[in-house]
Amino acid sequence: ALAVGGADEVLTHDGTDLSWAAVAAGGITEAEVWILGSDTTLNQAVIDFDTSYTGDGVGKIGTGLTNSSGIYSFPSTGYYKIEARASVTQSGTLNFQTIILNGQTTLNNSSYSDAQNSYSNMSYYGSYAQHCYVGCSFIFDVTDTTNCKFRFGIHGYQVSTYSDVIVKGDGALAESSLIVWRLGDT
Repeated sequence: ALAVGGADEVLTHDGTDLSWAAVAAGGITEAEVWILGSDTTLNQAVIDFDTSYTGDGVGKIGTGLTNSSGIYSFPSTGYYKIEARASVTQSGTLNFQTIILNGQTTLNNSSYSDAQNSYSNMSYYGSYAQHCYVGCSFIFDVTDTTNCKFRFGIHGYQVSTYSDVIVKGDGALAESSLIVWRLGDT
């Protein structure tokens, strides 16, 4: 007789007999895109990507993150790749501005430390505000879903002072976005 294994089984041979054995499920078990729903003016503030994006064929795998005012929690432990992208324009008529996107993590649900910083520059040209794009990513080892969290902050810096920037958002597009993948077990 011929036995056929299931999709989650593999044929093994122990030296005497052939048999089917279960294998651990593999692949990505969580993947999600969050977007900023509308333009938001920020100055040294946390970006609150406010909606899970599912338009235009974008898929989602798993339970997904939980968001509380821009602080994100995980549905399960594991290694997660986290990537934020911000489309930024100036607020006002600044001559030169450095944009800083800052990814931060916490292991104790209290104090945050920098995981990644990214920088971009823009200048003001006549009566036209310039735009720039800034993004950063990191891999976070989430060992505790209650205490391991992350957030992204953004600010503009002109000469020696912090200043407002406008982070572009559109509820129908991923203009500024947060993308998270669970890569595997911790």
